[in-house]
Amino acid sequence: MWGCREPRCERDPPSGVEVANCFSVDGADLCTFSYPITIKKFAHAAEYGILTALLFNALQIHIRRKPHALVVTALAATVFASSDEWHQTFVPGRDASLRDLGIDALGVVGVALWLALSEKKSEAFRTFI
Repeated sequence: MWGCREPRCERDPPSGVEVANCFSVDGADLCTFSYPITIKKFAHAAEYGILTALLFNALQIHIRRKPHALVVTALAATVFASSDEWHQTFVPGRDASLRDLGIDALGVVGVALWLALSEKKSEAFRTFI
């Protein structure tokens, strides 16, 4: 299930120590499992969604009109996702994929829409009061 190379992993998810080993300096040699592809792709979309929210929070201070800040944020996050895919072409054993870029962009667009809708609701609430 977890893509682990050890028999015990068929029944148990990886421990925190195993996950930490994968992100250490020598992680590639110590990593004995891999998460299912759906979890990996959802995590990527979530990462770029979080990036979008953080960029919007930073840019709305400098760009007066919120819709403009949101568009600039979405474009910047998508360009960053594109540069990440391009970077993967230089890493041995990895390659760039338009599908992965699309998944990253879904995270960006999803959070951008959520921010736009929440902004409209808060404006409507402020004018009501």
